[in-house]
Amino acid sequence: MSTRLRELIREVRNCKTAAEERSVIAKECAAIRTALKEQHAYRARNAAKLMYIHMLGYPTNFGQIECVNLISSSKYPEKRIGYLSLMIMLDEHQEILTLTEHRFKVDLNDSNQFVQALALTAIGNIASADICRDLSVEVEKLLIGAPSFIRKKAAQCAIRIVSKCPDLIENYIERIDTILENEQHQRSHSAMLGIITLILTILNPTKVGGSETRNYLLHFRKHIPVFVRLLNALLSSNSTSEYDVNGVADPFLQTKLLRLLKVLGRGSSKASEQMTEVLTKTLTNTDKTKNTGNAVIYECVRTVMDIECDPSLRKMAIGQLGTFLGNKKDNNLRYVALHTMKKVSKLDSQAVSRHLATIVECLKDHDISIRKRALDLVYVIVDNSNVTYLVQELIQHLEVSPPEFKPELTTKICTIIEEHAPSKDWKITTLLQVIILSAQYVRDEIASIFIGMLSQSIDNQAEITRKLYDTLKDLIPKPNILLKQEILMQVSSWCLGEYGDLIVDNEVTSENVVNVLFDLVNMLPKGSVSTVKSRRVLSTDPNNIVRAYALVALLKLSGRFPDRSADIERFVSRYSDNVQLDLQQRACELLQIAKMSASVKENILDKMPEFQIDSIIGQLNSSEKEEEEQGEEEHNEPSDRTTSAVGSGLSSLLIDIENNGAVKQTESSLIDFITTTTETKPVKTTEPTRKVPTVQQTETLLPFESILPTTNTTTSPVPSLLNMLDMPSSNSANSLLLDDLLSSPSLPASALMPQKEKKILSAYNKNSLNIRFEYVEMDPGSLNVIVYFSNNNTKEVMGLDFKAAAPKYCEVTLFKPSSTSIAPNTTDSVTQKFKVKIVNSAARPITDSQIPIRFKLICKIGDKVLDETGTVKL
Repeated sequence: MSTRLRELIREVRNCKTAAEERSVIAKECAAIRTALKEQHAYRARNAAKLMYIHMLGYPTNFGQIECVNLISSSKYPEKRIGYLSLMIMLDEHQEILTLTEHRFKVDLNDSNQFVQALALTAIGNIASADICRDLSVEVEKLLIGAPSFIRKKAAQCAIRIVSKCPDLIENYIERIDTILENEQHQRSHSAMLGIITLILTILNPTKVGGSETRNYLLHFRKHIPVFVRLLNALLSSNSTSEYDVNGVADPFLQTKLLRLLKVLGRGSSKASEQMTEVLTKTLTNTDKTKNTGNAVIYECVRTVMDIECDPSLRKMAIGQLGTFLGNKKDNNLRYVALHTMKKVSKLDSQAVSRHLATIVECLKDHDISIRKRALDLVYVIVDNSNVTYLVQELIQHLEVSPPEFKPELTTKICTIIEEHAPSKDWKITTLLQVIILSAQYVRDEIASIFIGMLSQSIDNQAEITRKLYDTLKDLIPKPNILLKQEILMQVSSWCLGEYGDLIVDNEVTSENVVNVLFDLVNMLPKGSVSTVKSRRVLSTDPNNIVRAYALVALLKLSGRFPDRSADIERFVSRYSDNVQLDLQQRACELLQIAKMSASVKENILDKMPEFQIDSIIGQLNSSEKEEEEQGEEEHNEPSDRTTSAVGSGLSSLLIDIENNGAVKQTESSLIDFITTTTETKPVKTTEPTRKVPTVQQTETLLPFESILPTTNTTTSPVPSLLNMLDMPSSNSANSLLLDDLLSSPSLPASALMPQKEKKILSAYNKNSLNIRFEYVEMDPGSLNVIVYFSNNNTKEVMGLDFKAAAPKYCEVTLFKPSSTSIAPNTTDSVTQKFKVKIVNSAARPITDSQIPIRFKLICKIGDKVLDETGTVKL
């Protein structure tokens, strides 16, 4: 006797291993094969078991012909199982499906409506283009002359036919016209739901093709009164038990009608005018206490925003969104309201701004999806009239927001400040608040721009420096907090070095200012020494940049506080024999300056002049590419550029003294004045307001403004670093050349190695979304991969989730993407990095000359959700 399906399921569930499960399935498949040969009486049972085995992922090709035989059975239970197994085990690409076409046609003409429904369902799910074309005539007949139950199935089947064969649309338009002109056909809600869905498919250019869509749109606009009448009838009729859902009459048909009206009214004021009254009635009469009613209202709001309607109706729709936004019990309503308001703000930002307080309140919601949507909306609706209020609210939220939310929030706050700042003073003060609150999330570009703005705002220099001094003084006893805020330490050191003398008063003395910098440097932990293969290796110390800032700041203060110069020199001398070559070099150079004559020191340590900076927006837009291309640029600099193996500061401090000793000042990159980069974007400087000394007065050196490589340098002979340290401090007619006096730390040894060859591979190119891999083999068996995402759609890509996996002999380290959204029509705007390392080479197959990488991509483009997978070999 044949095993029942229930018994087979029980046996599979009781299997403890995969091998045991495979054994059970193989045994059952053998029994089914034998039963199929012997024309066993339990044909339907065998087909049901084949469906279960197929859903478990095992091959069932041997049973496909049995499915075809079952749909030819005269017994309805067997026919039903046959059609079900046919739709599960086959698809439109299977050649065996051609054997079913005749049976489909016979069943469509059957007198039993349930047999007709089975055939229509199968055609609507798995029919190929050829089958759709051959059976279209039978489906057209059933679309009009059959009971409502069959008309609904025929409409669903017609959707697949017009999608597969767009040239048959004209035939169905005639049938649709007949139905819309006959009130008898309009009484069945289910049949009308199918017809409206069919019309929407015909009007969708992505499914049918956009060549004739315009003509179809004009054709169906003449039926707008019919659709308006149907919607009016649903709004005014008493609910019946058949179609009522929580007190709303057939919300499914209402939402589908509203969606159709949106398509028909878009871009046509005449068509929009015909539906204005019914849309107003929908907004006012629909029950707002039930979720079904809110679904209808939401679809109505979307329709109002897309058509050419009256402004008063649009304001009413936005008011409904505000009602959704105030519903704290249902986060789904608040989410869709925020999502829709973002689109609406482009049409009527003033109406959306009326709900500003509610939107800001959403930033404090416990649901992260609500917070992210609210932040996106705030970023869109901010303008010059509300920027002060919104930025302060965002800054308050920044204090309590979770860590994973702060990087994006910090960047957007800084961008808003740049775009809509009412004044320069407000911009500087507000940026300072952001830097103090979340310095670890502030990007380097923003800190550099802040320094540039402060150099231009003379009135704010003392106030800003005092705030940074107080903040630094309070955080030094809390190293666990301060060590995470590297940008704050750098900005504070720079400001104290430039403007520390401006904050000296009855409360703050020169000793206090210098001691704060002493304490800051002493607080920083030292780099560790580890043993690798019997060799002692000094690990890279991330705090060296902060130390360099502080040492230069101390040297600057020694010129303004002569009574503290001896203490400063003793402190700096501690680093003259530091194991870190960068700090050792810098300390020696600073001590050499301290020994120079007073006139030379005065000019070297003078305050920086004002300099111009790029906007925050421009810096943020270009920073991603600059960071990734930076390493390549360092290795591929022009051969005519003067560069030292120890440090590149010589070329950045060349000074051309000619024309009776006048200093020729060149363009200089002023932003990151002690970064480890040797190539940055040049920024134009303004002319210094102080008097330029001549050679007879002093040996002149540019102060902080000549820290990065200049665009114009002289071709004077270049002395070595050792010769520079031995140079006397007396006046000379020749220009004083200092190698790496105040330049960035020296290049690491890795920078002098040959550049690794980068390889580029296209991994995905569908749905107007392009993904390419750029990878470098760092060591044998180790790959560094950068994934570039390009969006060629007109819509934004949201919720980007990219994952990568490798065979078991590899280890994959996946980093966070630069953004989870991709702006429309952008190339390589989002990047994500991951590393692949072979950890067990013995387990690697000999045939695997390349590492196979399996990736998965999940994202949303408009209303379409993508879930794609693929494999590449690196």
